[in-house]
Amino acid sequence: MSTTPRKMLTIVVESVLERAVVEALQRARVSGFTTVEARGFGEHGLRQGDWDESRSVRIETICTPETAAKLAHGLLDRFGKDYALVLWLQDVEVVRAGKFEAAADDG
Repeated sequence: MSTTPRKMLTIVVESVLERAVVEALQRARVSGFTTVEARGFGEHGLRQGDWDESRSVRIETICTPETAAKLAHGLLDRFGKDYALVLWLQDVEVVRAGKFEAAADDG
């Protein structure tokens, strides 16, 4: 079985920023992403998600190392000072590498 190295960017952020993060991923032309609700405890306290202002989401995408780094830096610069935001990168090996190519430009 053949694999291809990629980076997985994981973003945990206040749900109010979900749309902005998704738009950044789309502008970067990632091939896809997964979003789930997240709960936990950290620097910004307990985030149980039992009311809209305390909800967080976890968004993951797999892309090239260059795209992942650019996205991480851009999101941190834009939102890191004012919002609950945690980012991490992981090396991954993907099967079916074509599933993780940049999305085609529609224009």
